Amino acid sequence: MNLQGFPPPPKLPVGSYHQHLAVDVARHEAGHYVVGRALGLSMGKISVTLIDLQGGHRGTSAISPVEELSDKNDLIDWLGKRVKQLYAGVWAQSLGCNGQIDAARANDFAKSGGQDDYGRAQLLVHIMRNISHKKPASRKELEEQLMGIHQPLWDEAARLVQDDAPLIIALGDALGGLVKWTNEEYTFTEEYLLSMSAIQDRFPDAIGLAERGVTVAGANLDGASGPQIGPV
Repeated sequence: MNLQGFPPPPKLPVGSYHQHLAVDVARHEAGHYVVGRALGLSMGKISVTLIDLQGGHRGTSAISPVEELSDKNDLIDWLGKRVKQLYAGVWAQSLGCNGQIDAARANDFAKSGGQDDYGRAQLLVHIMRNISHKKPASRKELEEQLMGIHQPLWDEAARLVQDDAPLIIALGDALGGLVKWTNEEYTFTEEYLLSMSAIQDRFPDAIGLAERGVTVAGANLDGASGPQIGPV
């Protein structure tokens, strides 16, 4: 029993028929992770949880906000990178079997499962506008200023996901394939991710981090060094 007096939700096996649900969540988080690394952000662990077999889920891709920002331009640059990294999740989730992004699907995901990321990104877009513009004279001017910041970042996030689509797909498939039960959080630590050959091939600096045993909170799965998804 939990504190509310209700039994905990059951853990159900994730069979092959439902494995795509875990892969979808993992691919979304892989998009955040890979694009974040490509932008030079400080990325950490990925976690994936299937709540049920109807698509309920939780997923995170950890990022450290600790950066040395010495002036306004540094701040705007970092905020822009963070917005692109947040947008990358739904673009990654939109990738089809042909390895191509799908703008219609990305927009749909932004309004549904990815709405938390989209909401955070929109708040940061407002902050960027506040830094770089004076108080708008009208609602129309405000909307134009916000769109002028949002659209290039949204489009750039799409390009970044497309550029690294093979890696994002491979990483999502590998992590999602390890999710075997509902209502159980699967945590892939930074050390776990940095040990993957595909990540090392794409981000050579990751090799040094892995050798130094850089980790974040969370346990490795069965003490493994990470799925070998190979160079892509």
